[in-house]
Parts: sequence; structure tokens; C-alpha cells
Amino acid sequence: MAAYHAGTWALSSAPPLHPKLRRSLCELCPPAPQVVSGLNVASILFVLCAGFPSAKASNLSPFAPFGGKGVFAASAVVFFAFVS
Repeated sequence: MAAYHAGTWALSSAPPLHPKLRRSLCELCPPAPQVVSGLNVASILFVLCAGFPSAKASNLSPFAPFGGKGVFAASAVVFFAFVS
């Protein structure tokens, strides 16, 4: 197992699992990743289908009021806000 330096997993909620333990957990419940992925897809589809009747076409008219220049300016602001 590689040596972990202080701060390498400080943002996660738990230290990384030992490879043998991780493998044994996956062997205990092999369909778990597929089940979780299926639940994620099902929840996204539910939100889309539940919100579709409430959608209004009039909200799409000023989709990009400042054009491409405004889209790139806004993405730059969001990027620098995320970085700093």
C-alpha cells in the first residue's frame, strides 16, 4: 500500500480503503455499482418527467440575451470563482 501523506485525502470523509478490503467488499455485493447507477438514472428521469408538465415555452425566448460573448464572459466568471 502506498504511503499517504497528510492532506491527500483530507477532503474526503474517510481514509482510502486497503486494496484487499476494497476487493472483498466488491466481491460481497457485485451488482452494487449497477444498482446505484440505475437509481441515479431513474432519479434523473423522474425529475425530468415530473418537471416537464410545468415547463413554459415562453421562458426559452431570451435564452442567451447577450449572445456568445455573454456566455463566455459568464463561464469565465464561474471558472475563476471556482478556482479562487
